[in-house]
This record gives sequence, structure tokens and C-alpha cells, in this order.
Amino acid sequence: MLSRRKIEKGEDPQKAAVRETSEELGIPEREIIDVFPLDYMVSAFGTIIYPFAGKISNLKNIIPNEAEVGEVFTVPLSFFKKNQPDSYKINFQVEPEDGFPFDLIIGGENYNWQTRKMNEYFYSTNGKVIWGLTAKVLTHFVELMEQHNLRE
Repeated sequence: MLSRRKIEKGEDPQKAAVRETSEELGIPEREIIDVFPLDYMVSAFGTIIYPFAGKISNLKNIIPNEAEVGEVFTVPLSFFKKNQPDSYKINFQVEPEDGFPFDLIIGGENYNWQTRKMNEYFYSTNGKVIWGLTAKVLTHFVELMEQHNLRE
């Protein structure tokens, strides 16, 4: 479960993730079981993400909210355990806005800005691609399972 929305007043991150999953997949919250937190993540844009793992007790009851969900498909957990994601680097470059006070920094317009590099993960299976933050969360989840010798 990965909630990309804000946590509502009175909610903790887990409650927000369950609520969002329920709303997006059109299933009752009670069908989202065995929920536990993963490590929080910070996106490339500084947003804090609180991912959770859990089970949906009956996949047949899923009725996606078309306004929020483009497509729902399943991939066996064993796929992620057996397959490493493809990884590609993304470079973030500094681009000062118009009017930036170059005269106040050493090097001025020739200042040697550092670039930030980030891995972008891709899983491809059965004509589907899982990438970005979702792939990053899945990769982390599988790593945790392996570290703690957890089964499916």
C-alpha cells in the first residue's frame, strides 16, 4: 500500500494507507489485512512516503476507482524474489532561476554545481512495467523479506 495523499487529521500513516487503498480499489477496509509498516522513504522531491505492506483478503472484490487508478493487475511475490529490477541512473541538475544572484557566489555563473544521481528501478512482466516509487518500495520490501527470512 502506498498512499500518495496527505494524511487526514486524526489519522496515522497506517490508517491513511488503508483508507486510501480502500478508496482506490473499491474494497472495504476490513478486507485489507496483516498490514505492517515498511521504512519511510523520501522522494526525489523531498516528499516523505510511508509505505505499508498488507494483504487483500479477496481480490475478486476489487472495483478500481477510475478517477484515481489507471489499471490494477497482480504479480506474484515470487516474481520479485526471483528477478532483480533493471536499474538506470537519473541525473538531477541545478538550474538557477532567472535573476539568481550569481555575483554573490564564488565562481559566479561558472560555479561548478553538484548533480544528484538517483537509481530508477523497472520491473517488466507479462507486458506490464512497474517503475518509479512503486518499484523502489517493492525492491525494499523484498530486501526486508530476505533479511528476515520471511516467506510469502
